[in-house]
Amino acid sequence: MALARRKQHSADENPSTRAEDGSEMAEVASETTLLGILPRQRHKERKRVKAPHTSKHYPFRTLPTEIVVEIFTHFPPAYPFRPPATGILSPAVLSQICHEWREIALSIPTLWRAISLSLNSDSSSDKKRKTQLLLLETWLDRSRSCSLSIALIDKSFWNVQESLVEPFLQAIVAHCNRWEYLDLQVPLELSSLLKGDMPLLRGLQLGFTKGTGITPSDPVPVFQETPQLREANLGSINPDEITLPWTQFTRLTTQFLPGSSCWDMVEMMDNLVYCKLCSLGASRPRHIHLMQLETLIIRDEVPSSPDGFIDSWILPSLRELQIPEDYLRPDPVHTLVDFVSRSGCSLEDVCITGRDSPVSADTYRRALPSIPTLVTSPHYQGEYDEDDPERWGNPAGGTGSNIGSNLNKGSNEDEEEFDGEYFNGEESGVGREGEGNDTGYGG
Repeated sequence: MALARRKQHSADENPSTRAEDGSEMAEVASETTLLGILPRQRHKERKRVKAPHTSKHYPFRTLPTEIVVEIFTHFPPAYPFRPPATGILSPAVLSQICHEWREIALSIPTLWRAISLSLNSDSSSDKKRKTQLLLLETWLDRSRSCSLSIALIDKSFWNVQESLVEPFLQAIVAHCNRWEYLDLQVPLELSSLLKGDMPLLRGLQLGFTKGTGITPSDPVPVFQETPQLREANLGSINPDEITLPWTQFTRLTTQFLPGSSCWDMVEMMDNLVYCKLCSLGASRPRHIHLMQLETLIIRDEVPSSPDGFIDSWILPSLRELQIPEDYLRPDPVHTLVDFVSRSGCSLEDVCITGRDSPVSADTYRRALPSIPTLVTSPHYQGEYDEDDPERWGNPAGGTGSNIGSNLNKGSNEDEEEFDGEYFNGEESGVGREGEGNDTGYGG
């Protein structure tokens, strides 16, 4: 070969051999080029031979991109329900199969518009919080300009370090103009961040935890620029600390509120059409006069209401009533008849709940024969299919009582257990932009 001959004549430098050396060098260059081309040709030929085999055994590889996009958009639960952020039910899985699927998944902003994140600020490691924050910011970026359904829940109820929650709240507040459904439980000390233009916000579930800082001395106005907000599920809310646009609400659900706070809010919501009150405690409401209320549901697993609970209620538009019999004491039948007469309402559906009722349904029916449906039941009666997305934005199709946690579909167990090495870029589908691998990182 020319390389060997070149080595033999390397010591001979007289002019008579230089012409021969030049031709040998050209031959070496040609052979070197050929050696570089052969592997590339072999690789191309291998891909050419393999392509039909791949298509035969993996026919999905031949699907048009438009079809794959359509399939991917049906992977997560129907918006505004929220998939888990990690695990096999997360949209991030679609970005971890192969390079082609990753590119397609990252090009579909609607895959990333529903976000659910649970925090545990008093026990999470710094590494875990940083990974969670990266996950949140990545999904927000991927959703581009889509409206958002977000759940951000801090599960530490007392002595919460608000400085650990604040970066997460700031991250979502930066996109508040895209909020449509929001489930939020954060330290009360951070409530002042909940401001800004929120033109799309329609459903709100809100609760506050107690941090270590100083709470505001005056009520903090929050969610004031929300022209479409009509529906709220409120827990741990004190009107002396927080001011919401009370008169906007037409649908209200309360969770674990002390009765005094509950009545303060209800009295200010004079446009309510639907009201569900849970776990009220032993306080007695003051005068409640709601002209437009059509549905009233009182759900209390351990009723502790004082006698005469509804004696001060006047609800002329009421059509549906569910109430524990304990709330009608001391004389359930007389109390209900008096309430209907005082309100002047035309009830159509009444359910008296409670175990071991001393009064039969027939007794109620004889006293109120004008009510088409009147039943007694030991349990609270569910009034809608909580998995039906059509009820959102449809006052006739739902009750507004589950606009928060029940939007979080699937399990968040993966999210709860990602301490240490478990929760990393591979699990969450997050990573640095442009790494160019097939694991679903990036973007």
